[in-house]
Amino acid sequence: FNMVSLQDEYIINFHVFIVIISGKMLVCLRRN
Repeated sequence: FNMVSLQDEYIINFHVFIVIISGKMLVCLRRN
């Protein structure tokens, strides 16, 4: 168990979440 690797994994998951939300928002804007 390593705190640094755990923190990095959290940051990566956060960025992936932001990218997915941004993609969904762009799709909604293009539909309207």
